[in-house]
Amino acid sequence: MSIVGESEQKTKLAEDSVTKATEAEVPLLKGGEDMSFEQATGFLSTLESVLESSFMEVSSAKTFVAMKRLAAKRLSEGATNVAFEELSKFTDRLEMVTKTLGETKGRLAVFRKETSKREIMARVMQAESKVSISSDALKALAELEGNLNAEEMKGACERAQSSQIEAQTALKAARLLVRTQQKDVHTISDDFAAVQEMSKASESISKWERDLDAQKELLEDHSKSLLQVCCLRMLPNCLYSWRSPS
Repeated sequence: MSIVGESEQKTKLAEDSVTKATEAEVPLLKGGEDMSFEQATGFLSTLESVLESSFMEVSSAKTFVAMKRLAAKRLSEGATNVAFEELSKFTDRLEMVTKTLGETKGRLAVFRKETSKREIMARVMQAESKVSISSDALKALAELEGNLNAEEMKGACERAQSSQIEAQTALKAARLLVRTQQKDVHTISDDFAAVQEMSKASESISKWERDLDAQKELLEDHSKSLLQVCCLRMLPNCLYSWRSPS
């Protein structure tokens, strides 16, 4: 195959790879704001992977065309001039797709930033919800205070404890995510608004952590009440055994 033919083939492969990157971006351009952060993260990962491959393909094509330009110098003067003219066209095409990739990469950074914000909001809201559910479970347990039905109190205690564990897990996940994002914001960005948002989210998490700690103390008190109920239920049997002749 001729110098021009090989270069055209290589340029076309690079252009096709950029087309794939453009297509991978379409879902984010059309409905990124309406997606869950899990869906958006999936599309972002795909786009990032395709972009990386595209940059490599375009870089390889540029090197290939440059090498063919050197090879064209060994041709006759007329053939060299024709080859140079065609190779220049390929170089221009590769510069165009390089620009396209740069623009797509810039939008990718914006998509990632917005998706991170939404993920943090979702995690923080989930943590808040879990703490609220834990509080409701504790209130249900409090309503049984004085109830001598040990099984009912035991079930309510277990539900409250389970709710607190779920709340604690959600809070830890939210806290870890916020800390990671705070570090990234301070390291690679001067976005004051983003810093403020991270601080606000951190303060909210701290408040709910304090609420959950208070709930744990109350649950411990109710657990002691449950123990007392169990002891009261067992007392008649103990007295009967003590009074019965051996």
